[in-house]
Amino acid sequence: MVEEKQEELDEKQLEIDDMIADITEQRNSIDDRQEGLSSRLRNMFKKGSVGFLDVLLKSASFTELLSNLSMMQIILQHDQDTLASLEDEYANLKAAMAKLGEAKASMEVAQEELETEKNNAEQAEAELAETLEYLQARIAELEAEAAEIEEVIKEEQRKAAEARAAGGYVYTGGSGTYIWPASGPITSYFGYRELYNVNGVSVSPYHGGIDIGIPTGTPVYAAAEGVVSSATGWRGDYGYGVFINHPNGTTTAYAHNSSIVVSPGEYVEQGQLIAYSGSTGWSLGPHLHFEIFVNGVRVDPMLYL
Repeated sequence: MVEEKQEELDEKQLEIDDMIADITEQRNSIDDRQEGLSSRLRNMFKKGSVGFLDVLLKSASFTELLSNLSMMQIILQHDQDTLASLEDEYANLKAAMAKLGEAKASMEVAQEELETEKNNAEQAEAELAETLEYLQARIAELEAEAAEIEEVIKEEQRKAAEARAAGGYVYTGGSGTYIWPASGPITSYFGYRELYNVNGVSVSPYHGGIDIGIPTGTPVYAAAEGVVSSATGWRGDYGYGVFINHPNGTTTAYAHNSSIVVSPGEYVEQGQLIAYSGSTGWSLGPHLHFEIFVNGVRVDPMLYL
């Protein structure tokens, strides 16, 4: 848009330059003709005006008289034509000057518009840079927090595996398969996605789970039996999150809840109420973000539901 305005402004400037050149040429022509007429009139004034009586008295013959009169008529007609032509040229010059004034006024308006658009473009560029910096910082925070959660889950899964190997606590009940934690459409799948749009900037972060579109306050259920992880609670970008360690060494996560109804260390059955959905943390609207960890690494939940 700024480039188009600049091109339009350049075209207007060329038009104005052409108009100024034409006006200058007209002025020079008028000045030359006016100077010629003025010079002859000055000479006549210095030498005295030649009138009809002078021509009559100084003519030696009737033929010379006619010749002198004809010459005076030609000179007079030339002067009249010159004056008439000068009047026309003055009128044309006046019209050209008026047109030039309009063009310059239009040029000033275009320059102001261009300056405004340049300022807007610079401001938008600054806002874009600020937005990108913000998003990069948020993504870095998200990645750092995700890494922290993964470490917690890996450690708890390691301890659970050691306990099972040593004949420690053994889970009972449950089907051993995952059920849907809530009923609703999938609004975002696992993997890289283009989802976030902030101030016109689209961000494509890695999406470590699936999003289930449900209203705030919808009950969220445990996908399988297990023990509530110590990672459960407020987790920044996750908002209020629930993490459950399962007997098979996997962990499920339920994020952006409006409230949590279970506590770390609590045993839950498959299908048990664990939270109510919401839009806490870094969320664009109410939904349930659901993840599955295998050996502390996120996997596509659709392969397990």
